[in-house]
Amino acid sequence: MTGKAKAVKGSSQGLDYLLNDKGTAVELLRNGLFGKDGSEMYREFKMMTPNNPTKNLALSIVVSPHKIYTKDFKEMDWQQLCKDVLEKLKLQDHHQYLCALHQSRTTKHAHIYVNRISSSGATYSDKYLAFTLHKVLDQICKERGWYNAKEINHHLNKVEKQYALKAIRDELRNPMNISLDKLKEALLKRGYELHLTKNSTGYVGGRIIPTDYKKETTSKLEDITKKGGFKFSELDKDLRVETILNTLEQNKIKLELEKPKEQISEGVENKIDPTEAKSFITSIGNAFNVLGSFGAGANDQADENQKMKKKKKNYYRR
Repeated sequence: MTGKAKAVKGSSQGLDYLLNDKGTAVELLRNGLFGKDGSEMYREFKMMTPNNPTKNLALSIVVSPHKIYTKDFKEMDWQQLCKDVLEKLKLQDHHQYLCALHQSRTTKHAHIYVNRISSSGATYSDKYLAFTLHKVLDQICKERGWYNAKEINHHLNKVEKQYALKAIRDELRNPMNISLDKLKEALLKRGYELHLTKNSTGYVGGRIIPTDYKKETTSKLEDITKKGGFKFSELDKDLRVETILNTLEQNKIKLELEKPKEQISEGVENKIDPTEAKSFITSIGNAFNVLGSFGAGANDQADENQKMKKKKKNYYRR
């Protein structure tokens, strides 16, 4: 969970912004304020300090838990979070404040606007305010079992690495991925981009980058060096460009070896279509009939010759 806090001059525009946020703001809590808009509430703020020379009248606090913790948050959960922050900063009872949920950005966050002057006229010190808020947020994280600002990045980085490694391993096992283009297309569907580095000798390295990674660069040089994502060596020490290229080549060879079997099988099944087969069988049948008739004629002639021989024998015997 991250947050920031600072003392500000205070204005009706600041309070209006708190209640707007492009029309998505939701008021969560208020204390000691009855106004309907920023102008009315700011007048109420100033009523607490008619003779106080304080330059910065208000405290502006932003609390932003990571979205993995707030994805199921309801309005009451955000209210409780604001109450915890105000209580630990000792602002909950004697100070005017307004809390609102902002959700126009990807990460939802709570804004807390507090009058520095308490109901007794005391001014809340803003010395080390940002440091104090960070300590408070770390304490809240510990109580809730959340990772703090430093730990969350390490934790999410570890989890994201596991997901990225699983994605590339799964797609390398897929026998249909027989080229870099096929592999890139398959990984893109899973939410990752495959980037390979190449020089005059060939491919020398690469990285896998989540598609939702947003580059925050300010120059062309940074755009080249700050690519985000993970190097292959960060995911697995045995994952190299050579490993990927060899695996894709093996997939290709395996597919080529299996292809002739399929073609032979299809050739046998589709060699003669039913119409041609019927015509072919009829032709063979006719041929056998013709041959049969030739055989019958030959047999009749042989019988006739045999009879003539017998007649000649009987004639000479006489």
